Amino acid sequence: MIRLSDHIAAAGGWLSLEAFMQLALHHPQEGYYSSSIENIGQRGDFSTTPTLSPILAKAIAAHWKDACARCGRRLPLLEIGAGSGALAVKILERLGFWNRLNTDYVIVESSPRLREFQHLLLGGRAKIYSTMEKALKHCGGKAFIFSNELVDAFPARVFEYTEQDWKEVGLVVKNGAVREELRPVRQQPLFSHILEYGSQPGQRVEIHDSYARWFTSWLPHWNMGVMTVIDYGDEMERLYYRRPRGSLRGYKS
Repeated sequence: MIRLSDHIAAAGGWLSLEAFMQLALHHPQEGYYSSSIENIGQRGDFSTTPTLSPILAKAIAAHWKDACARCGRRLPLLEIGAGSGALAVKILERLGFWNRLNTDYVIVESSPRLREFQHLLLGGRAKIYSTMEKALKHCGGKAFIFSNELVDAFPARVFEYTEQDWKEVGLVVKNGAVREELRPVRQQPLFSHILEYGSQPGQRVEIHDSYARWFTSWLPHWNMGVMTVIDYGDEMERLYYRRPRGSLRGYKS
């Protein structure tokens, strides 16, 4: 069992929310994506567009064909974070027999449990890897890369604006209970321009340094292709005007 107080102590008494989210989502034994997720879809923990409608698969298949025409070659499809595998199934159906026969469908999935679901659903129709580096090696560095609602699976740093300046939000143990505590920003976030956003005291924002580090770690292995990232959001000023306490939400079961 994860003892949060032990991790806070090991971090010197203050644990960033980014580090806490990494534990909650990806701890090898007890993280949500590592061991607790009960699939995706109507009988799973949550639903995404691919489990509800074929429209996304239709759009991605069409975009892949256009990308192949622009690149002058048939590109492997590389899906990052394929969930239950439902989108992969629908895209493969849309490709048609000849394209299915002659095109690699590759999945990158960090969750061992979801890889099990994908293997059961897709069988030998897709190659499934745990890292982008391994997948891109299989593709020879050339791929049509796409993802749907991926970024929210990455832990985020959280910052709060005070009367003086921005502070980073973390966790401490006080009187035997885990509580939030603000600390000075000791390491500027990779997207530090977000902290130039003018605000009122109490405003919180989230910054995905973890996503940027992950992205730049494998990017040199990708030599040719097209990338499509599908997600939802808003312009920063409008998003945080409606959400003065930030957009991060936590759930406990």
